[in-house]
Amino acid sequence: MSTKIFLASVIVSLLIMAPLSYFVLPLLYPNMKDTDSEDTGIVLQIIYEEFDTVTYVEDDTDKYTHMDQTEVSITTQGDSLLAILFTMQAIMHITSLMVGVLKFEISLRVEGIGNRTICIIYTDTTNPGSIRQIPLEISINYVTISLIAGNYTIGVYWRSVFDLGGPNSIIGYNTPDVEYPRSLWVQEMRI
Repeated sequence: MSTKIFLASVIVSLLIMAPLSYFVLPLLYPNMKDTDSEDTGIVLQIIYEEFDTVTYVEDDTDKYTHMDQTEVSITTQGDSLLAILFTMQAIMHITSLMVGVLKFEISLRVEGIGNRTICIIYTDTTNPGSIRQIPLEISINYVTISLIAGNYTIGVYWRSVFDLGGPNSIIGYNTPDVEYPRSLWVQEMRI
């Protein structure tokens, strides 16, 4: 085959395949379209708040109570969702009277929409008579469903499931030298 025929066949193939690829492949593979021009996944606004007050819940608190000053409000634009992250450093304080199972629940809630709840459990049947303090790293994330435009309140609530005697508790704390704040990070994102 001569070089001229080879080059001509390559050029003809390119002339046929280029328009075919441009018009037909997007029909066969719709995810190949240009997504840079769309508004999906764009962060519309961010709210970040830190709360540096001391807060605690004891094991005789069997109904959900609002975690002191741990709340933000956001006004959404609609056709969006909220991606939320709550973090906290705390100590589980266990008295010398505790024998059995401690169980605390912490709930990150978007009022009128939903929540994510975690459990913190401590079991001890062999070591009564000593006071224990256990450091905790608490993190809860929650992504809402699609929201209409409006005002939404995001808060954190907690409770104890069992009352085992003595003031067993979870304490969100600060010290004079080092701050361990709680935080809420809320992002509104276009769907």
